[in-house]
Order: sequence, then structure tokens, then C-alpha cells
Amino acid sequence: MRIAISLLSVVALGLCAWAQDVAQSSEESSVHEPVQIPLLKQNSLALISELERSNYVSAGVSAGMTFDDNALNASNDHSSNLADSFSGNISLAQTRSRLRWDLSYGGGVILNQNIHTDLEPAHDLSLNGQYRLSPHVTILINEHFLRTTGLYYANQGLTPFFEGLQGSNQTAVLPLSKMTGNTSSAELGYQFGRNSKVGMSGDFNLQRYSDEPIGTSPLVDSNTLGADAFYVHRLAAKNWAGVLYRYQKFTFPSLPNRTVVHSILLMDTMSLSHHMEISLFAGPEQVNNTVPVSAASTTVNSATATTATSTRMNWSPAAGGSFSMNGVRTSFVADATRMVDDGGGLLGTVQLTSVSVNIRHQFTGSFFGGGGLLYGDSKDVSGSGSSFSSLQVYGAVSRALRNNVTVTLGYSLALQQEALRTNGSKDINHNRAWGTVSYNFTRPLGK
Repeated sequence: MRIAISLLSVVALGLCAWAQDVAQSSEESSVHEPVQIPLLKQNSLALISELERSNYVSAGVSAGMTFDDNALNASNDHSSNLADSFSGNISLAQTRSRLRWDLSYGGGVILNQNIHTDLEPAHDLSLNGQYRLSPHVTILINEHFLRTTGLYYANQGLTPFFEGLQGSNQTAVLPLSKMTGNTSSAELGYQFGRNSKVGMSGDFNLQRYSDEPIGTSPLVDSNTLGADAFYVHRLAAKNWAGVLYRYQKFTFPSLPNRTVVHSILLMDTMSLSHHMEISLFAGPEQVNNTVPVSAASTTVNSATATTATSTRMNWSPAAGGSFSMNGVRTSFVADATRMVDDGGGLLGTVQLTSVSVNIRHQFTGSFFGGGGLLYGDSKDVSGSGSSFSSLQVYGAVSRALRNNVTVTLGYSLALQQEALRTNGSKDINHNRAWGTVSYNFTRPLGK
């Protein structure tokens, strides 16, 4: 499915290059077309001036140091670690009358001083594209690939925790390990009336873990396949409401469990201003969880073991909401959700309740600060009784010096309570601090 989505995306963008360019004014687009379905996108902490920037190329290099007082994720006998990181990044973004895309890549190495790990490069590649196939049909594609071999902190860049319905469970606090993640998604929307829009989307999410510390339980790899169909209608000038059907299938290479979820969600999105939005959703989820049931069957010549499966179906409510504000000097994002999701590397399929809050503020022209928190409570849906809950809090400040040099300092606290059938109950906590020095520049891309 992931390969099919990627191929369809490439074909669609290839056809775009041959299509005749039909320009439409930004004013008409803002009046007739609703924004992308909020449940299928990630909110941004960008300020208004950063949202308006397009047609540019930016690049940079950075060096940093990170301290973790519990690098092995142990409940006692903590082992601290100091890690040096060296990385580079490049981003390209372009906007045309019918096409908008941005491509970014970051790569580097992390050297752990107190814990032995193999030295391998880390990669972070993302592609986002939007193309208007016709005046009323739009296609969106998103691709994100991440491979890291050391301590990786997404929130060093003040990135919101919540990644929308198409993202994986981010609430788990995991031990130091190699991780490979890939998320692919594509969405097709058709504006068939001034106040109505329908669409469909598909996504695939893969998570792989390896080289966990000795003495810890192996982390759980996961595959998540999703498909959506939606209809939205404008109730008022800045109020869109509709219904979304979502299909999800969760499988785990190391576990025999398989879960299929069907969701019907009513949703409502209100634009309080041009850069302020609130979204709500609620509806039922049908959860079909399949687990193996072993049985012995004896024949005349030999005894063989056969494996049957048992599927348990139940209904559970799904609900949530989000609020986002992108201001001149302050940006703010808050999300709360209750839904079925993957186990974040610790469990199979779980019933996840999560709350996240993120804020970013520009104190002066060169001084920024921000912080956030993420709370998650995950309960295994297979009936094993396993669960975990976590709270992560972070804060960071950055100051731009002369000659495009920026210094960033940050701190995070992570608390996690585990009640897992594989390794019992334990409490885990981390204190982390980091500092980076980076050089970045931005240049116009074309005209």
C-alpha cells in the first residue's frame, strides 16, 4: 500500500508538469475552498511571517550536546549519557498558481560518550506537496522518513507533539535504540459545490526498532494501514461541518495480534480568524481484535498442533479536539484525543487517551522561547491488562547572534508508569538537557 501511494503520488505530480496552467486568484480560493481536513494534518507552530514565506531554499549546519540521566530507560540504577551531535539540513519550498511543495532533509551523526553504540548516520527526510488538478480537484501528498541511531528529540525544534490521525503513538518514552519510521499519505479532494466538498485519503505508517539495550524487552514493531472518506459542508462563512469514515488495520511483525478498526466521526471546524482555528470530532469506533488460540489435534500417525484465531468485537467512543493559533509573535497548539492507536513500541494496539499543549513566543527580533507537554494513557485492547501512562514536559530558548548563528538551550522531563505483562510494573523518569549552536541561511528560489 505504501509503495502504491508513493507511485500514485509521483505519477500525479508528473502529470502536473504536463498539464496546462490555469491560474486562479488567492482570493477566490479562500472563499470557495475549505482548508484541509484538520484531523488529517499536523498543526504548525510557525508565526505569521513564517507561514507567508515561500519560494526559498534554506540550509544550515549545527553541533550540539545532550545529557540524559537515564539513557537506558531503567526504573533504578540509572546510567547517564552525554551525546555529541553534528548535523546538516536543507529545505526547498516553492509555490505556483496550481502547485505548492516543500522538501526538507536533515542528516548527521550522534556520538554517545558513556554508552557504546555503533556509529551510523541519522536521516530525516520529508516531502509535502499540493496540486490543483482542476479548478475543483486537489491532490495532497505527504512523505516522512526517519532513521535515527541515537538520542533524537523532535521537540528541540519546538514541533507540536500531535501528528493528526495519520501519525503514530508518540506518548511512549523508549530506551536508546535504532529506530526507522516511515509515513506515507495521499489525499484527493473534490469541491463539487460552493459550500460542499468530498474526498478520500490513504496512509501507511511503519515503525521498526533494533539494538535495544541488554536487559530490556524488545520493542514492538508496527504497521498501520489507513483509508478515509469524508464529506464537509459550510454551515456559515467560517464554519465547516461534516462526517469522516476511517478504516485502520494494525499488524505487528513480532506479535500474532491483528486489529481492524472502523470509525464514523462527526466533525466541525470553525475559523475564529484567518490564523486561528478550532476543530472538534466525535463518533463510534468498532474494534475487531484478532488473537491466536492454540489447540492440539491428534491423528492416527502423528500429533500436530494447529493454530486457530479468535476475533473479539466491541464498540468504543472516539472523540477529540484541537485549537491552533498562529500569531505575529505567539503561536499556540492544543490537542486532546481518545481513539485506538498503535502501542508506540511498547504494546500492540491500544486505547489511547492523549493531551498535548505547545506554545512558541518571539520575545524580541532575535530571542525565541517555547515549551509544551504531552500526556498519554495507553491500554492494551487485546485483554492482556497491560498499560502505560506518561507525561513529557519540555522548554527551550534560542537566540540569534550575528552572521546567522543561533544558540539553543533546552530541558525536558519525562515520567512513565508501566504495567506490562512482559516485564512487570515499573516507574521510569528522565531528566534531559541539551544545547546546540547552528548556522542557517535562507535564499530566494527562482522568481
